[in-house]
Amino acid sequence: MKNRHSLSYLPVVLIIMGIAVRTVGLGFIPEGVNQDEAFAAYEAYCLAHDGMDSWGYVYPVYFISWGSGMNVLLSYLAIPWVKFLGLDVLSVRIPMLIASCLTLPAFYGVMRKLFGEKTGQVALFLLCINPWHITMSRWGLEANLAPAFLTFGLYFFLKGEEHPLYLILSAVTYGICLYTYALMWLVVPLTLLFQFIYALYRRKIKRSDGRIWLLSAGILFILALPLILFVLVNTDKVQEIRTSFFSVPHLKGQRMNEVSVYGIGEKLHNSLYILFHQADSEIQNGTRQYGLYYYISMVFIPVGIVICGMGIRKKADSGVLFLTWAAAVPLLALTTVMVQRINALHIPMIALGAVGLVTVCEWMYKLIRRQALPVMMGVYIVLFVCFTGYYFTEYRDQVAVNFQAGLGDAVQRVNELVQDGTESRTEENVDQYEQKQMISVCGLFFSRILFYDKVSPEEYRSTVVWNEESGFMTPKSFGKWRFDSPSDTSDRIVLTDIPISYDAAFRDHIREEYKWSAVMIPPAIE
Repeated sequence: MKNRHSLSYLPVVLIIMGIAVRTVGLGFIPEGVNQDEAFAAYEAYCLAHDGMDSWGYVYPVYFISWGSGMNVLLSYLAIPWVKFLGLDVLSVRIPMLIASCLTLPAFYGVMRKLFGEKTGQVALFLLCINPWHITMSRWGLEANLAPAFLTFGLYFFLKGEEHPLYLILSAVTYGICLYTYALMWLVVPLTLLFQFIYALYRRKIKRSDGRIWLLSAGILFILALPLILFVLVNTDKVQEIRTSFFSVPHLKGQRMNEVSVYGIGEKLHNSLYILFHQADSEIQNGTRQYGLYYYISMVFIPVGIVICGMGIRKKADSGVLFLTWAAAVPLLALTTVMVQRINALHIPMIALGAVGLVTVCEWMYKLIRRQALPVMMGVYIVLFVCFTGYYFTEYRDQVAVNFQAGLGDAVQRVNELVQDGTESRTEENVDQYEQKQMISVCGLFFSRILFYDKVSPEEYRSTVVWNEESGFMTPKSFGKWRFDSPSDTSDRIVLTDIPISYDAAFRDHIREEYKWSAVMIPPAIE
């Protein structure tokens, strides 16, 4: 009785542990800011300032940002934090952290509903210690909100099978999910189609609940309508829409070809490579040393797929998990896979791994009459301890280059030099003053400059000069910042990234290094 009572607290303990490992050092691990994270934060900064994005659109349904667009939900969720904390890395990471932490109890609720208490606790444990989920929870890539809202939608859908009013919440969360990542425009409809057909197959839909189902479908359509208009605008079916309370912009470049039936064989080969190696080429998406789910999980995931797939014929709850996984599988063949592009697949994979683990341990108990589950939990605990030790030390140093650690200090140093020039301006040194006001940038994403310099939205919109329009647009200049090649910098102050060697170009400059960034100062100015 005492053991059973203590197990009832286990989910709470696991959730607290999961929140802790996702929260500790959030503002400086990873150190610096990712370029997408920086732009999401800057868009929130613009919206918080005057209700317009960086391009001057009033509360758009999709950002233009780089030219080919960026998903909006993370920036909208970051607006209150920007108002409270200012334009800071925590402002964009806190919404991701909250969504990820809320996923833990929602995931546990889903797995307990489908498979019972034991599998629910095992699944929660595996998600709490999962390397991919921990890593993505700690920085603000807008696409990585998608797994959270897919989980919320499934949780409310399962609740709605017994209590139909929850279907409204399911429709709301699935509708919001469409604004997390454009690939969800494929995954969410497939998920809902599979869930609806399977609910009919299992006779979970009652005629008396028809109004609730229709109301839920209506809410989902209303939430999806702005994005339907967005597709029509960007396929040139209608003109872009600007109103005083929302906008539907026309992008400067298109990403529609990111999802296509062309090159399926190559895409599947790439997908299998990433799933086998559990990593892609971007270190910020995960660690090759420990994989996305820990390599040992690849023994159990196929078992879970088979078990849950067989459940469909039996009209079992396990079929819901299989169909949730199946709704994300087409991404493996329709897009050039990176870890974040198939993020709809990861939580179902973790869930399938939990089902497979429990099943294998039960088989072993029948064969050898020994409890294998505690042993496997011990193995996962050891892996988790090793992973956290690696993540907070060696990995922190490895990923610093991807987040351009030190750039904030470098931007501050540049501003100090500019301020010195402003204070010392006289009629005699006006030429030197003008040189100090022109800052060249080489090898750095302009979104990071916007973020660290906190460029005012009005200044950015009125002064930005673009290179030619394309899928990924780069500015020639905005404000005091000029984006040049080393040969075009003359005697100006230059802000650079460290990995590229500029020794030949700036032989006469004084070089000040700030981790993965540097300030090159002409002798005349210093």
